[in-house]
Amino acid sequence: MAERTDLLALARDSAAREDWRATHDQLATARAEAVSGGGDLPVDDLRLLAEAAWWLGIGTESMAVGEEVYHLLDAQQTDGAAMQALELALEWATRGDLTLANAWLGRARRLLADAPESVAHGYLRYVDASVEMDVYGEPGPAEQTAASLDAMARVHPDPALTCFARVLYGLAGVRSGRIAEGFAALDEAMLEVLAGRVRPKWAGDIYCTVIHLSHQLADWGRMRAWTDALDRWARPMSQTFMYAAVTRVHQLQLVAAEGGWAQLEAEVAGPSEALVGSHGWMAGAGFYELGDVRRLRGDTDGARAAFGQARALGVEP
Repeated sequence: MAERTDLLALARDSAAREDWRATHDQLATARAEAVSGGGDLPVDDLRLLAEAAWWLGIGTESMAVGEEVYHLLDAQQTDGAAMQALELALEWATRGDLTLANAWLGRARRLLADAPESVAHGYLRYVDASVEMDVYGEPGPAEQTAASLDAMARVHPDPALTCFARVLYGLAGVRSGRIAEGFAALDEAMLEVLAGRVRPKWAGDIYCTVIHLSHQLADWGRMRAWTDALDRWARPMSQTFMYAAVTRVHQLQLVAAEGGWAQLEAEVAGPSEALVGSHGWMAGAGFYELGDVRRLRGDTDGARAAFGQARALGVEP
């Protein structure tokens, strides 16, 4: 028992230093000892184990342990269970499985339906507004949600609420044709991300949202600035960290935009393959880029093959 307690203390210290490999190994060892004795780790340490697995790119373990955390919290902490469900929804959506993402969103919605307003309600509103804008393309509801998140942020001191509001204002502005105004709001949102004031999984998603929009509108300067910021965030982590491959795909998109077609064709399949099963949409975006470069180079059969891979991952060429 004393040895397990020592391992947990070491793991918490490793996490504070962001040494995720040591955190994971120490917690995994402590958990094996606990389970062999008929017990398990405290819920906070299980949550930390899931987080360490996520940073290391071990998505399957991260989500499996995260689901265990949810079930432990479900009967004890409504807000905690709802936040866990929302993070699992984000992870499933990132992987590309929208059915399971929606199921986890449904659980969060059920938990929060009759609960007093909390930070978790803000996260749910942000997700719902983002999805609605993607599906229907109407900016009005997103702007209304952004205003409600600004009001919530004055009551609940979570910087992510302000960040989410700026993201929604920015996306709605761009959708409405107010490009400069929209990007100014998105740039402001990124200040909270850069300061490390937004939970990592949500921060990674916001990085991709802003970079993807810059790519769509061929704003290469802004895309490069935020891709470089993503690289600085991801680089200290392991090469198996999901966002290391995401960063490389974005970097190669910029290379292709500058005419480096041969380099993209030689390199982009690797990080795209690495993202299959962890970040399905970005994997598809990489294969789409490969198909487009092959199309431009006159390789019709190769373009069809890459476009087929993109389509299988949910990106329609």
